[in-house]
Amino acid sequence: MAEARERTLGPDHASTLASFNNLAALLTNKRDYEHAEPIFRKVLESQVRVLGPGHPTTLTTERSLAVMLQTKGDSAGAKALFQEMMDRQEKALGPDDPATLFSATNLANQLASEKNDAAAEPLLRRVIEARERQRGADDPETLTSVRDLAYLYQNKGDYAAAEPLLQRILKAQEHTLGAAHTADRGHHAESGERVARHGPRRGRRTAVHPRVAGAGAPFRQGASQ
Repeated sequence: MAEARERTLGPDHASTLASFNNLAALLTNKRDYEHAEPIFRKVLESQVRVLGPGHPTTLTTERSLAVMLQTKGDSAGAKALFQEMMDRQEKALGPDDPATLFSATNLANQLASEKNDAAAEPLLRRVIEARERQRGADDPETLTSVRDLAYLYQNKGDYAAAEPLLQRILKAQEHTLGAAHTADRGHHAESGERVARHGPRRGRRTAVHPRVAGAGAPFRQGASQ
C-alpha cells in the first residue's frame, strides 16, 4: 500500500508518509529493525522538509525512530538523533521553542541513561529555566523538568541536591491540588525523605521523555504531541 500511494500521490504526500510510517512501526514490532530504520529515516527527512522540524507529526516520527534505536540497543544512534533534531530545531525555531526544549529533554535523558551526568545536567537546567520563563515555576511542564533533574541527582547518589527539587514539586502540588490530596502528598513527602536518607530504588530511567509513546503505536499524519 505504501509503495502504491507513493506512485499515485507522490513521496511527500501526507497519506504516503503515514503509510510508510505505519509500515516502519509494524516492522519494529516484528523486530525487523534493519528494514524499519531506513523507512523511519526517509519519512523523517520528508517531514522535516515539508512540515518543518518543530511540527508535532515530525516530532512523533523522531520519537518513534529513537525508541526503535533504543530498543535494538543503539544508544549512540538515539543520542545522535536527539542531538541532530535539537540542533536543527534550535536553528530554525530558536533555543526556547517548545519543540527545541522537548528534544533537549530527550537528549538529556538519553545522556543520563548512559551515566553522562556532566552533559545531561546543563541541558536539564536550560530546559527548566526556559520553561520557568515561558510557563511559570509551578507549571506541570516545568515541574516535569524539575523531576528529571531530581532523578538525575538521585541516580548518581547526590541526595542533598535531589531533596529540595522533590520538595519543590511537593509544594507546587499542595498549592495546586489542595487538602483533598493529603494522602498523595504524604506519599510524596515520604518518598522525598527516603531519597534524602537512603537513596533511590535501583534502576535508571528510560531516556525518552515520559510523554513519548512506543514506536509500535499506529501513526496518524497530523497527530499532535
